[in-house]
Amino acid sequence: MYSEVTADISAPGSAQDLFFKGENMRKNIFITVVFFLVFIYSSYAQSSRAEIAVAPAAEAVMFGYSGFAYGGGICADYGTDKAAGIKLLYAMDADKFIFVEFQVFVRYYFFGDGQASGLFLQGSSGLVFFSLERPEYTGYGSISAGLGAGWRYLIGKRFFAEAAVRAGYPYAFGGLITAGVRF
Repeated sequence: MYSEVTADISAPGSAQDLFFKGENMRKNIFITVVFFLVFIYSSYAQSSRAEIAVAPAAEAVMFGYSGFAYGGGICADYGTDKAAGIKLLYAMDADKFIFVEFQVFVRYYFFGDGQASGLFLQGSSGLVFFSLERPEYTGYGSISAGLGAGWRYLIGKRFFAEAAVRAGYPYAFGGLITAGVRF
């Protein structure tokens, strides 16, 4: 009654070839690293009192094969009014469709008064790899990019909590909460 539809994503010309084969993979990694280095340099140049912040994260993101994917990861950034950082996220939806995302990001804090706190806007770019549980998609990946906004609340001199939302590609939107420490 129903015919099975399959896709060979490893076929020549597929998305897997486009982003993650040979020369294209090296170009995508190179672009991501250059993006990160340019903005981390601008953060280093801004102040001698810049801080490093590290935090575990929980996120719900519309990455899912059939809806939201929920997961966790770790974020780290460097800077004060402007910051650059990295984020690693592991998430899974209800159909066991798994996502592993690596992003570099830059932030601008509007009201932090040199404290890396308050309202921020964020731009991010990176790579996302899909599914370890669904063999027909294993190894498939894409470039990930988007914009976000959030608020970092300082708790004493060394701790913080943060809430943020983001929108971009290949995800539609997501929400993140973190709590961490500043050095």
